[in-house]
Amino acid sequence: MQKEKKVVKAVSCWIILRNIMMWINILFSLTVIGLGIYKYTDGNFNNFADVFIPFYLIFFGVLLIFAEAEWIILIKHFKFLDNYFGRGFYNIFLGTMLLNIISINNDGEADRNITWVLVVIVSSTMAFVGVMEIFLYIWHCGAKSDKYAKYDEKQDMQQKLLKEEDKLTQQISQNVRSEIDIKYSASMQPQSAVVDQSQQNYQQQYQQPYQQQYQPFQQQDNQNQTIFYTPEQIQKMQQNPEEYSKWLKQQLLVTEAKIPKTQALDGNSQL
Repeated sequence: MQKEKKVVKAVSCWIILRNIMMWINILFSLTVIGLGIYKYTDGNFNNFADVFIPFYLIFFGVLLIFAEAEWIILIKHFKFLDNYFGRGFYNIFLGTMLLNIISINNDGEADRNITWVLVVIVSSTMAFVGVMEIFLYIWHCGAKSDKYAKYDEKQDMQQKLLKEEDKLTQQISQNVRSEIDIKYSASMQPQSAVVDQSQQNYQQQYQQPYQQQYQPFQQQDNQNQTIFYTPEQIQKMQQNPEEYSKWLKQQLLVTEAKIPKTQALDGNSQL
């Protein structure tokens, strides 16, 4: 219990310190903007490059105010300002850059006036706040403001959802392609089946009768009795033209009976 109380006290102290640093940054950013505007009205520039420094101070001061106000639009373009580590280095950079507007007199020394006092106070304080923000980041292991943390979580969730949507779209496209392939193959199968069936019918009607062993010496009479002739009987039959022609006609009828009608017609046309 005592350890938990110490942790709660430490966290509450850091929250109070962070609020103090936030208001210091806002107040001193307004001071930086005012000093930049005053530098343009003063017109005391040491060299030509000093003309651009007040403009940068005004721009960076406005940017720091937006960061402390936690504008979500800022995090989209200046990601380094969404955590205390980047904001701490940004404070140090802005504080050291502010020293460049100190006017130098003819003797080569800084003009010790009100502007010089403000620049020294604001610059040193902003650098100190930057160091404290870096320690805050290290102490809390990447501490962020609640608003920026929620925004980052939302962005992470959106990215995860986009990745999941991409995976789903890829799976859907693959499934659609596979279904298309299946439908295409299924549409092709009946055609191939018809072709195979037609080939089988053709073989049964035309090729199989010729593949059977041909028996020239076999004859079937009208009473379904088969008569066989030997070569010697055929030679004797050839000596008698009438019997031989009768035998040829009978043999032709037997052959036509074995052949299908379409093939028989073709055979008769050839004869």
